[in-house]
Amino acid sequence: MNNSTQKELKNIQVLRFLAAFLVVFAHVPMSQFSGAGIKEDFFGFGAIGVDIFFVISGFIMFYIAKNTKYGIGNAASFLIKRILRVVPLYWLFLVLSIYLSFISVNCPSWADPCPFWLQPNYKFSNIDAETIIRSFTFTNFSSGPIYSVGWTLIYEFWFYVFISATIAFGVNRLNSFAIIVTITLLSYLLKAPITYSLFNVLFNPLMIEFGYGVLLYSVWSHEKLSLKFTFILFVLTNAINLFIFYKFKNLFEHSLFRPIVWGGIAYSMVSLALFSEGKIKIHKYFVSLGDASYSLYLTHWLIVTTLPFFLVIYSIQLNAVLFVLLNVLASIFASIILYRCVEYPLLIASKILVGYLNSMFSKKTLGLKYFSKTDKVTDSESNYLQSKIVNNEVRLEQLHSIFQKGLISQDEFEGKRTEILKNI
Repeated sequence: MNNSTQKELKNIQVLRFLAAFLVVFAHVPMSQFSGAGIKEDFFGFGAIGVDIFFVISGFIMFYIAKNTKYGIGNAASFLIKRILRVVPLYWLFLVLSIYLSFISVNCPSWADPCPFWLQPNYKFSNIDAETIIRSFTFTNFSSGPIYSVGWTLIYEFWFYVFISATIAFGVNRLNSFAIIVTITLLSYLLKAPITYSLFNVLFNPLMIEFGYGVLLYSVWSHEKLSLKFTFILFVLTNAINLFIFYKFKNLFEHSLFRPIVWGGIAYSMVSLALFSEGKIKIHKYFVSLGDASYSLYLTHWLIVTTLPFFLVIYSIQLNAVLFVLLNVLASIFASIILYRCVEYPLLIASKILVGYLNSMFSKKTLGLKYFSKTDKVTDSESNYLQSKIVNNEVRLEQLHSIFQKGLISQDEFEGKRTEILKNI
């Protein structure tokens, strides 16, 4: 598994979509159907999608950084790439949230009726300068960000910072896993007084789930487990966790319950996906949905907090099944549009920007690894090499998009992909 070039993990992409899909279900508002005996948290189990995301993140961060050399410069480059990948789209939704909060109390001239119904989810009274700054800088440690689902991105962001620190100081993945688990468990066992600060994130038991992903990468990259053993582990882990889930319901509020039970289930699901990679044929459309999983995660909250009110305004009555289907399908449709029109172009732009920054601030770019330490490289050569690498990375992204649209066959895709990789 330890190849020099990264290959697309299709099963993980599909699992990313499944995770976002589950979260959508968890947030569909079912309170209006309480008269039919349907509880408001009927789809509460969908929250496990977040746990799956955290485990995948722990794995993927080390997967994409496997060839990254230790050092402060490489750590900074890694963090910048992650910021450019996650932040721009999230900021877009933060701005939209601020606007929705504003019009929820200041009726715009074009709105009929006034969107006062936005107030439960977009509270203008809760927005001030400090809240806005903290939301944009992932430092809402107490009240959470303006855009509610952004709470998970706070954990993601500071996990990226942690990984960057391990790259800067040369900490390997197993030690990283040990650090995550140790500081989390010690803070719990010693009942450390954690105020609403960065420590509230770094010492939160949920960080253990990122550690699961780190550990999983260590196992997977050395091919320590077979698919058969992984499947047995998957069945046993889920059987034990489900037993705990139903037998000891009084533990639900325990801070370690979620990372141990839900995190354990998520770990086994990601493990099974990884060790069955290439053994199950995955349709390209499911992989495409996985590509848009981040867009789906961000978009769905906007859909499920607005669409139900439009149904009420226009007197459209649906039964529970149609109501859920409409919210889920609308979220998926909107996310696909957002991915193709906004997220994907931002991804390409970020790659170009990273290449430009590398060429500006350092001669020691990725392309220079082909030169010996005694070779002298001019600025023009350095810039040329970096631009060549960035252009080929963009070509890879475009090739992947063409393949997902079904315009070329699998063999053509693999052939062209190999040709591009040879030039990087």
